[in-house]
Amino acid sequence: MDVILQLLERLNAVAAMIGSWLLATVGLILPGVLPSELAAPVGWLVTLTAVLALTAVARKLTWVIVGIGWLLLAGRVVMVALQA
Repeated sequence: MDVILQLLERLNAVAAMIGSWLLATVGLILPGVLPSELAAPVGWLVTLTAVLALTAVARKLTWVIVGIGWLLLAGRVVMVALQA
């Protein structure tokens, strides 16, 4: 249980850091005072968006690999059929 708690605390710290970087960048573009309490929620949204984007890429890559596997298998079957 302590390991899970430590992992969640580190994830929250990273998310807050990402959020504060993003808020600082937005603050440079749009001058004004942005509330610092938005750092953690913005960081979590950025983190979740990145994870979702990575899983979408991984899903597409998996289908590409499976498709290539089927093509190679079909080529092998054709080669064996032509040999006989």
